[in-house]
Amino acid sequence: MEQSELSVAMENGISFFREAKSFGFSIKHIDMFDKQGARNFEHLKQEALKTSAIFPYSRDFKKVDLETNKKEAVAFTESMLGENTGNALLTLPIEKQAMNLFDGGTLFCYDEEKRTITASKIVLFRTDLSYSALSLVHENTHILFNNPAPQKGFHIHYNELLPILMELIATIRFEETLKDPNLLKYYLDIRIKTFRDHLEEYSQCITLRTAGVNDYIPIEYSAHNSYSYIISTIYALRLFELYKENPNQIKELIQKAITHQITVEQLLQETNTSLKNKETIKATEKVLRMYQK
Repeated sequence: MEQSELSVAMENGISFFREAKSFGFSIKHIDMFDKQGARNFEHLKQEALKTSAIFPYSRDFKKVDLETNKKEAVAFTESMLGENTGNALLTLPIEKQAMNLFDGGTLFCYDEEKRTITASKIVLFRTDLSYSALSLVHENTHILFNNPAPQKGFHIHYNELLPILMELIATIRFEETLKDPNLLKYYLDIRIKTFRDHLEEYSQCITLRTAGVNDYIPIEYSAHNSYSYIISTIYALRLFELYKENPNQIKELIQKAITHQITVEQLLQETNTSLKNKETIKATEKVLRMYQK
């Protein structure tokens, strides 16, 4: 890891652990507390490592200007979550920066006393691709879920679950409205490539722990960050299947989870989504098979 990357990892790690502690979020890997869950996790890891997914090219997505992407992201979000839930996309600055391929993020301001996590800016890898509409949906879901902050005890590894699920559902609409019929295919290319990369990173971190490298912030942060994307992807793929089977039921649960009427943990319980559940595992296996030689 280069010095600049190490500095960023250290800064991100310090922020991650400070915010988890101050807001009372849990960093326990509860999904693997039982042997069945741990076995299924290991099974999916081995299946993912066999995949040959690669990032698509920017040219694989349709060219779409930022205003159209914003309009579509707002329309989708409000169709799922209600009036004015897309307002952040209309009011916050959105800028393009040179980042990792197909990356994105939101800058937040944290107030521990008021338990608010307020967005100040959205940053995207590109602003002129159909994929960017999905990124806007993803970031807006973070914005809605974070303010007010989830209750104490929230398992921070589920932080990416609702944004990834909303992206998956949005592909159904955007393939039609943005006239990009391959949007889901290329989105899954990105998601599965990233899934595999995070599994490799997570495994490396665990190996270092086993070797006695403990309490080193960049390694611990990488382990938690990777696990968050891994578990959120597994659960989002299952919930996406359930959404296609029964849109109204899953839509209602998403609405309640984003507005904290129920917890994400309750959403998972309600849908029997877990590492122990064979249908959850099958949903990811089915997608991984698309990328195995």
